[in-house]
Amino acid sequence: MFEWREILLRLVFSLVYIYEKTRRLVAFIFYPITKWYIDKKMKSMGYEFVRGKPKNQNQIGILKNEMDVYLRVAESPSHGLLSSYADESAMCLDLVSNLSGLLRNGHGRYFKDTEDWLFRHFNLQSGSMAWKTATHYDTGAKRNSITVVN
Repeated sequence: MFEWREILLRLVFSLVYIYEKTRRLVAFIFYPITKWYIDKKMKSMGYEFVRGKPKNQNQIGILKNEMDVYLRVAESPSHGLLSSYADESAMCLDLVSNLSGLLRNGHGRYFKDTEDWLFRHFNLQSGSMAWKTATHYDTGAKRNSITVVN
């Protein structure tokens, strides 16, 4: 038998999932506007998307499907950008400095995901378990030979 907290948690995550997919569908339907808006936001932060490999520090190169990268970023800005990097759809010259630059000077508000408040209130994972999970999925660090210090 389910507890009330587990039922509430499942309901909330289902609603967030529906919200995220609806947001992606709307971004797909209005793709040119979505692309324009994301490009405008990135330019205001001092970065830009380019096709192919980036030539300087402030560029994020789109290597595979351009529409998929933009829709991922529209659906969930930080997760979409990082998942595009992890599956090699997008690349940058230095991931760590680009992320720190995007999160600096108040730009982190744009990259704060919708489900952030959920994880703050319903996080059932301990700190040590979170660290194990993070090191398990640390594909970007291995690809760029960044050492993770325990």
